[in-house]
Amino acid sequence: MLFRSLSVVLALTLAPAALLADDNPYKSAEKGQWASYKMIMKLAGQELTGSVKQTVVDKNDKEVTIEAIANIFGQEQSQKHTIDLTKPYDPLSTTQLPPGVDAKVEKAEAGKETVEVAGKKHEAEWTRYKLKLSLMGQDIEGETKVWLAKDIPLGGMAKMVMKMNFMGQEMEMAMELEKSGKE
Repeated sequence: MLFRSLSVVLALTLAPAALLADDNPYKSAEKGQWASYKMIMKLAGQELTGSVKQTVVDKNDKEVTIEAIANIFGQEQSQKHTIDLTKPYDPLSTTQLPPGVDAKVEKAEAGKETVEVAGKKHEAEWTRYKLKLSLMGQDIEGETKVWLAKDIPLGGMAKMVMKMNFMGQEMEMAMELEKSGKE
């Protein structure tokens, strides 16, 4: 259950990344474009590391297909999701949550800040969100802060910090852009 629950939490870490956008942030994505993130998770007194890489594997005028590969606990998970470019972006629609999961993301506050990730400074907009999740009888609440920069591909996420009470334990997860490019 822990791995499945963490997979859902990981999916939600990427969900708020494009909520600031007035338009669909994936309209400018190009086939072969990618962004990779390093991840650090603190849970139950342990520090775990991982990575997430998102790659545009297909694109036309109406949709873009993203493959996300996450390496958590040395286990690799891959998911593909298609984003409809003709509609406003709904990040929760792409997280592929299991049946019975109820997730709510609520914007709390926002601001602007210069952040340095992947060896470069970016003018970013940050937003703090409150998260509520019901999973297999467990209610999980927390908050996340996401920094977005227009010059970063695939939604613009520069970094993210999430804090949650997870199965009776405090959990903190941080993700930061490590590299981006085009194949």
